[in-house]
Amino acid sequence: MSRSLYNLYGVFGLVPIWIFRSNFNIKEIAIILIFFYFIPLIFHIFIGKFLHKNDKTKSLYISIIFFYSIDNNIGLWVLADKLPFFFYSYYLHAMIISLAIILISSLILIYEKKNFSKVFFVFLITVLIFNVFNFDKNPSNFPKKEIKDPKDLNNKTKEFVLILDEMSGIESVDSYNENGVATKEYLMKILKKNNFDIFTNSYSDYGKTLHSIPTALNGIIDRKKYLSNLSNQKPYKFLTKSNNYFIVWNLNKNEFFDKYVDKNIIVFQSMFINFCKHPSVVRCYQYNPFKKYEKYIDGFNYNLPGRVISYYKNNLSITGNTFWRMVRHFKLADSILDPEGEKAIFPTLIDQIQKEILDTKNNLVFAHLLIPHVPNVFDEKCRYSRDRGIYYNFSSREEKIYQHNLERKCTFVFLDQLFSSLKEKKIFDSVKIVIFSDHDSRIEKREINSVLFAIKKINSQKSNIIKETISSQSIFKKEFLN
Repeated sequence: MSRSLYNLYGVFGLVPIWIFRSNFNIKEIAIILIFFYFIPLIFHIFIGKFLHKNDKTKSLYISIIFFYSIDNNIGLWVLADKLPFFFYSYYLHAMIISLAIILISSLILIYEKKNFSKVFFVFLITVLIFNVFNFDKNPSNFPKKEIKDPKDLNNKTKEFVLILDEMSGIESVDSYNENGVATKEYLMKILKKNNFDIFTNSYSDYGKTLHSIPTALNGIIDRKKYLSNLSNQKPYKFLTKSNNYFIVWNLNKNEFFDKYVDKNIIVFQSMFINFCKHPSVVRCYQYNPFKKYEKYIDGFNYNLPGRVISYYKNNLSITGNTFWRMVRHFKLADSILDPEGEKAIFPTLIDQIQKEILDTKNNLVFAHLLIPHVPNVFDEKCRYSRDRGIYYNFSSREEKIYQHNLERKCTFVFLDQLFSSLKEKKIFDSVKIVIFSDHDSRIEKREINSVLFAIKKINSQKSNIIKETISSQSIFKKEFLN
């Protein structure tokens, strides 16, 4: 390989396109380029002086550059994600894929007589050009906030439905470990104080969000019949894959929302399920990692290092994911990606939800939040603790349950603030509030998927304890779809 071709490998192979598809300003881009492009490029040119004498070492090094470039332009993390889960971690999957690509390409360069270094370089340039004109991961492609003209209504009463993600129920196994009893008592205290009817033995028919929420919203209570209609080609009855990079699934049928024809629905959602295609939705809020929010949980740092590791991981490259994990492991920055970023803005979400409940034109405020979903973030004082979620896979069963109980409790610390504020605004009594979770903590496989379910009816004056063992899908259908 000529020296000029070697240098071109560095000039084009090290280009970090992901920097330009993020919302960094000019100054930030200049700083990041120094660390992610110019310093590596100088190293590349310098080390070339010592590699020209050893063809095998140079071939191995060029293979590493080749892999790095292809990975950053295509995003090879998807291969690690789809590889059968034979190993303990997706990072092990990624390591195996990385080593395999580097080894195979280096062997080709060493033992093939043809000049494959030029072939690899042409492929590298082709992928780079393709990536330059691929805008799927750009902030400009983030779903625009849905804003429609609301119907001119004046509602004295309204409904607020909140689906919490991955929260164990009142009588779950999680409620009876080291801090479980205290957590259960706290949840019951908040719910009783605010006159909720509490289903202490509610469960979900399904352990996956993509089954539990769509079936609840469409009144499906026959589990066997529902599962019998699924197939490998269509694993989820009411969902289709989204074409937008920042939305995973679109919900195509929603009988619950159908009740609000000619009314106004406000939606708060994550990127996981899109509820906003329904015609009655007039405003749609989705957590946007490219945006700075007004309030964050105490202890969370929204800064440049956190944005850098998050946007790099958003590129879906193995190197980006690994870099993100290493920085997080050494507690050098906070991630702003979903779901940890969504949990970090919980105070802002509370304010936004309250604002929409206070708007008299709205009939329904609907929220599916990735809270208290892992990764864990809360410490014992409900402050953000960046190391709580890092060691999850290395934690014992008891440690996982202990932390999940902290997440459950802190979730209700913030919800109690919302309830208190609505009382101060003199609107709490006129709002029907339904809170439930899609499935339990999934820390281990359990016979009963215990979930939270509580209902505060309009002008409710007391709290009732319902001990009936009943599915969340059945409760929701009886309450809204009968």
